[in-house]
Amino acid sequence: MSETLYIEADGPGSGEGFARAAALLGREGVIGYPTETVYGLGGNAYASEAWHRIAELKQRAGASPFIILIRDPGLLKEIAGKIPGYARRFIDQCWPGPLTLVFAASRRLPGHLTSGTGTIAVRISPDPVCRRLLEELPFPLISTSANPAGREPARTAGQVADYFPGGLDAIIDGGERKQGEVSSIVSVAAGQPVLIREGALKRAELETIGGRSLG
Repeated sequence: MSETLYIEADGPGSGEGFARAAALLGREGVIGYPTETVYGLGGNAYASEAWHRIAELKQRAGASPFIILIRDPGLLKEIAGKIPGYARRFIDQCWPGPLTLVFAASRRLPGHLTSGTGTIAVRISPDPVCRRLLEELPFPLISTSANPAGREPARTAGQVADYFPGGLDAIIDGGERKQGEVSSIVSVAAGQPVLIREGALKRAELETIGGRSLG
């Protein structure tokens, strides 16, 4: 059975809980944790063992790359090979928030992070529990919705436990997540932004923010 960590961003004893989660992740563990939309599965993005373990839990076919979370935009220089000028509008106005941006990947990244695509998907979550966790980590965090293939994303820690009984090292219980919609995904890897997935942020809103049409 997975260990459950009851954590509020600044609640009593939260420091100990976040330290425990960070220690597990540092040992290539896999956890369930809340984001601003739904619960996610996470691990050290640079650790291939954690990456492949999450792929097995998700029953994900093929080798599609996962989204990763970072704590601040300054870390993009370690991850993205190029940041187009127009992408700054999305970064400045939508981060932290439910928008994932797909960049051309830095050549320094481990191969499992891009799965041969040459791109990397990145987001900064506004969820206070998620952000506090990232502050404890010296590495980006894998972010993929906590559900097996074909099932609805989990909105509570209990649902995560039901989906993955015994399959996780820990689950951070940050309460119910009511938004329910996953992040929107926009590729900024080329000259024209492309909407990959419409989620919490809709096409019209994203086009207004970016100042151009989305492919």
